[in-house]
Parts: sequence; C-alpha cells; structure tokens
Amino acid sequence: MVAAVDQRVKAGAASPAESARTRAALAAAATEHARAEASLAVAQATLAATWGGEPDEVGAVAGVLRVPDALPDRAELLSRLDQHPRLALQRRQIDSRRSALALEQSQGVPDVTVGGGLRFLRDGSDAGLVAGVSVPLPARNQNQGNIRAARETLAGAELGVRAVEVELRTAFSAAWQDLAVSHQAARNLREQALPATTEAYAAVRHAYEQGQLPLMDVLDAQRALVAVRREFLDAETAYALALARLESLAGAPSGAVIHLLTQP
Repeated sequence: MVAAVDQRVKAGAASPAESARTRAALAAAATEHARAEASLAVAQATLAATWGGEPDEVGAVAGVLRVPDALPDRAELLSRLDQHPRLALQRRQIDSRRSALALEQSQGVPDVTVGGGLRFLRDGSDAGLVAGVSVPLPARNQNQGNIRAARETLAGAELGVRAVEVELRTAFSAAWQDLAVSHQAARNLREQALPATTEAYAAVRHAYEQGQLPLMDVLDAQRALVAVRREFLDAETAYALALARLESLAGAPSGAVIHLLTQP
C-alpha cells in the first residue's frame, strides 16, 4: 500500500498526508510483527527447557496449519481412554490393597498345632505312640480391626478408580467440544469468510487506485482482512491444542498432532 499511495502522491492524485498515514500503518504492523517474533522465541525457549535443551533444538516453525475436512474418530479416541497412566496407577494400587487384605485375613486364622511322639510305660517294657492336635479357641476377634481397615482401604482405592474415570471422561468431553467448535469455525472462516474478505479488500484497493474511494476505506478493508486471518489462525491453533489434549487423555499418541504440524 505504501508503494501504491506514493505513486498516487507523485502523480498529484493523492495528498502527502495519505503517504504519511500508510507509513504509520506500516510501522505499526512492523512493531506487531517484532512482538510476535519475540513471543515465538519465548515459546521455543520454554518448550526446550522442558527437556533441558536449547531453543534452536525446537526447529523452525512453518507457521501454517491445515485443519482437516473431517474430525478424527471420536469412538476410537474414547476407546483408548482406558490406557491413561492414572488409571493404570489406580489399578496397581487396588492390586496392592487386595494383597494387604489377604495378608491381614491370613493373620486372623488360628494356628493349628500338631504334635506327636513316643510314650514309655512305667516298667519300661512297653511304649505307645502319642499324637495331638491343638486349636486355640478364639476368645476375641482375630485381627478383625486390621482386616476391616484393609477392606476400607481397598474400597477407597476402587472408588478412586471410578473417580479418575469420571474425571477423564469429563475432560475428554470438554476437549472434544473444543475440537468440534474450533473445527467448524476454522472451516467456515477458510471456506467463506476469508475468501469474501480477501475479495472485498482487492475490490476496495482497486477502486482506490482508480481514484473512486478514499484511502481510509482501503485501510479499513485491510484491517478487516487481517482480523479475519487472525481469527482463522486462532481457530486452527485451538483445534491443534484440543487435539493434543485428546491424544494425551487417550493414553497413547495417534500421531494426529504430529501430522497436523508437519504436513506440507
């Protein structure tokens, strides 16, 4: 726009104020671009710090996302929710609590003592085989307190599994909702809003170059186009983040996020 306005100013078809106005808009855009680059550098450094690396290890960012036309298979992602590490940990705790309960129950069983031997008569000429079984009478509850505590601990662990399952399913539903909403928004912006806004900007700019519209109309159309592009990028980013959340909840990555970020 700066070049186009300068040509009109040189031709005497526009005021020098219009040239100053477009240069101010260019300077503001350059400042915003510098801020975006700084934010990118911070994000790369933060990401690299998670494994103790350097920002240059993150690699170049293409800056292009392509939301697919169709959503991923919800049933397939939901079926892998059972593989989440938190559920595996809770199930191991249940196994441990069951072993502890079995141990406490075994300690509550009375010990049976079996004895035997030879007994000689007084004159020493005869001997007899003597055997005996001793079973203690339970005068009070045998280890019932520890058994009851072990059962309660086991019940708590089983409730913990159900609580984790509910929490994971709730998080899955929220992430899927975000994925579906951002997917629809990205498709609508890509297929409808962005082409229409681009066409409108081109028409307004052409009319300005023909002397039919003032510069402010061109700048307004340009700002509208930038706003739609930003909204489109935000929708694609929201889709990628929601997809990453779903993959983490599914317990094992399916590669959908990697494909989304690395596709040509």
